Amino acid sequence: MGRREKNQGLSRRDFIALTGRSALALGAASGPFFLFPERAAAQQKTLKILQWSHFVPAYDTWFDGTFCKEWGQKHDTNVTVDHINLVDLPAKARPRRPTRSRPSI
Repeated sequence: MGRREKNQGLSRRDFIALTGRSALALGAASGPFFLFPERAAAQQKTLKILQWSHFVPAYDTWFDGTFCKEWGQKHDTNVTVDHINLVDLPAKARPRRPTRSRPSI
């Protein structure tokens, strides 16, 4: 079969190639949130910190109320700080059995 004349419009092969490129460009322009919907609906992250009670109580107030709150908002993370005495720190940091409920830091 011979090649069609140019005045007949797009060939079937050219039409399929054009629509394929258009669909690819539209998919790339729509962003990664359509490709990974579970990432868009992911839960907020949680950071648990076990810290010794500072000898200056104002530091604990600043660290919990200002620093951790601002850092958590900036990184979309829920920050929880538990304060304990310095003597109790090694025993609390060591888990009794392997669990994921112990502090992150």
